[in-house]
Amino acid sequence: MKHLPAVILTTLVALTANPVFASCENLSCFGKINGFAQSLKVTSEGVFITVLKDVDRKALACELVKGDFIRIPDKAAHFDSMHALLLTAFSSNADVIIEFDPTKTKCVLDSIELMPAN
Repeated sequence: MKHLPAVILTTLVALTANPVFASCENLSCFGKINGFAQSLKVTSEGVFITVLKDVDRKALACELVKGDFIRIPDKAAHFDSMHALLLTAFSSNADVIIEFDPTKTKCVLDSIELMPAN
């Protein structure tokens, strides 16, 4: 009986936890952002999304920059909006759909859609 509160708490956490579902394929990634992305990175070369190691790189139709990154085009007309949506997605672990520029061989962000919470 002394372990009953711990069992109840563990059960409640398991029942209320949101499963992380995400996938990357062809020219997009979708699902909970922390299911495919580890972080945002800013360097002297630009702004990047760091992709998790367990994402299947062969499923993508573009090549990740340096094998691990999606470039966020800092010259894009809506760069500030893209960056703001990414910050929001990371801070809330939101569902997103990101699409890559089909004219580029490297994975370059073309659009991001932030999905409403259910």
